[in-house]
Amino acid sequence: MSRQTVAALKERVGGLLRAGEYRRVAALAGEERRLARTIVSLLYDADDLTRWRAVTMMGRLALAEPELVRPLIKRFIWWMNDESGGIGWSSAPAIGEIGRAVPEMVPGAAQVVIHYRQERFLIPGVLWATGRLARTFPDAVAGVVPELIAFLADEDADVRGQAVLALGETRDPRAAEGLKRVKGDGHGVRLYENEEILVKTIGAAAAEALAKLSDGFR
Repeated sequence: MSRQTVAALKERVGGLLRAGEYRRVAALAGEERRLARTIVSLLYDADDLTRWRAVTMMGRLALAEPELVRPLIKRFIWWMNDESGGIGWSSAPAIGEIGRAVPEMVPGAAQVVIHYRQERFLIPGVLWATGRLARTFPDAVAGVVPELIAFLADEDADVRGQAVLALGETRDPRAAEGLKRVKGDGHGVRLYENEEILVKTIGAAAAEALAKLSDGFR
């Protein structure tokens, strides 16, 4: 496949993801051998929405075409390793989304993500992924809730915001006091929820997370 053809496929898939056309992307699996590789490349796109929609697509592709996704798991773990050159900032979210959709595909990888703290720049994505894994790996995530609560005091607003989001997903009552303490945090953050990038204050996100704790898993 020529570079021009590869670029055209990437642009096509990126456009479909930005439009939320996940089924049309999945339908390409039968005709485009490079589909999985193309989606992986979009995990590192410069555009935030494209990148996050590619994360969502990894979960959907795992359901529809598991044989295309399964070989990627070890690669994502490797990219989280500092020896890989530091390109793995979307690897944890991708594993989180796959684990949310098809938990049996990533038991070992999910454990790595949930307990990963080595690289500072990966922490926001790790926290987001931990939230996504809370329902399918509840025991493992429950074990790190105290660490998630500690991140509410982090100096980085993005880290605090992602910790709030993750704690809401855990539905763990231990998070309540910590979330109440940050309800007055007026720092704005960008959070990927319900397949959209939303801008809100950490305090507003904390109020929503507290409501989730009250609701539990439904």
